[in-house]
Amino acid sequence: MQMYINKWFSADVNRFQSVGEMTIHKEATSVYFIWQMLNNISNLSWIKVNLNKNISYNRIVNIDQIKTIRYNIKIIRGSLRLFDLFETRELNIVNDIMDRCKLLPDGQMYKVFKLRKFMNVLDMYLTDDTGSETFSVINTIIQKLEPYEIDDPEILLITDRNSDI
Repeated sequence: MQMYINKWFSADVNRFQSVGEMTIHKEATSVYFIWQMLNNISNLSWIKVNLNKNISYNRIVNIDQIKTIRYNIKIIRGSLRLFDLFETRELNIVNDIMDRCKLLPDGQMYKVFKLRKFMNVLDMYLTDDTGSETFSVINTIIQKLEPYEIDDPEILLITDRNSDI
């Protein structure tokens, strides 16, 4: 999608890059928002766009008598691949924690959760187990997911068990 925008809307992209943030409200189009999203969200895999031709949107707001654009992007789904975060030794510890928390019971290797629920279970587990290894691995997961907690997306938790990855 980014290559498509850069190719077919190159004049718009050049204008976005040359106009300052304070005056972009004069240049903003749907292409601008998609371009911003593609440039600012790391690891973006999917985009869902709904078009309603019966509604008119205005994102221009006055802040200290300066016109600017206000928009929000909400994460609705994501994935956390534990084997990308941890080495095999640590992954075994994480899997054991997931089993004890009943997040991935019975050797299960994936499950979908609401992020806040998942984080609450990990927080509760930390209050019961204060070991340094436990804290280290859970803290790594929490730091990875914390920026998305406000959106409370669905998260696909994926792990690997007894593998050589």
